[in-house]
Amino acid sequence: MSGKSIYFGHPIPMDEELEEELLAVIADEFPDYRIENPTDHVENYYDWRDNRDGVTGMDYYFEEVLPGVDAGVFLPFEDDRYGAGTAAEIGFLLYQETDVYEISHEGEIEPLLDVLTVEETMERLYDR
Repeated sequence: MSGKSIYFGHPIPMDEELEEELLAVIADEFPDYRIENPTDHVENYYDWRDNRDGVTGMDYYFEEVLPGVDAGVFLPFEDDRYGAGTAAEIGFLLYQETDVYEISHEGEIEPLLDVLTVEETMERLYDR
């Protein structure tokens, strides 16, 4: 396995059986990636929230976990909407020009958005 990692963003807590099923799907779809599961970081989330002035638990993910990942795959709620924390994580990775995917509750993975890089955006805006 290479040094690449993929972040599995999802609501916490989530159904453990579904989590394990989707982790297996992600591992099959991205065999060369180590999966960063936020469930594995919950203690750090609470430590940051409870023991650091002026920070939230989510700051842990933005400062310690997300900057080091090479891709992200995200699970919406069953109504296909994202919670605020998950949406912020998606935005963070998109801003970093990281590949971002959506995984359905049935285990189907597809690109979340077809987002242009800054260079591609500038080209479309100014090089017509």
